[in-house]
Amino acid sequence: MSGPVWALGAAPVGLPPDTRAPVGRAGRPAAAGPPSFASLNQQGLHMGSVIKKRRKRMAKKKHRKLLRKTRHQRRNKK
Repeated sequence: MSGPVWALGAAPVGLPPDTRAPVGRAGRPAAAGPPSFASLNQQGLHMGSVIKKRRKRMAKKKHRKLLRKTRHQRRNKK
């Protein structure tokens, strides 16, 4: 085996086993800021009316896009 012994999973001599900061997604340090709107909504807390309206509008656009795709499929099938 070439390479340090601690590379196999053991902590280097002289250091406690877990001195690293908590790591979030993509290897970045975990965020310490306020929670996002998505996490607040999952916890059952208040969600602003502006966000509700935006979600409704986006859902409507997505539905219209879906209908448009199926309409083109029906037209091209004949």
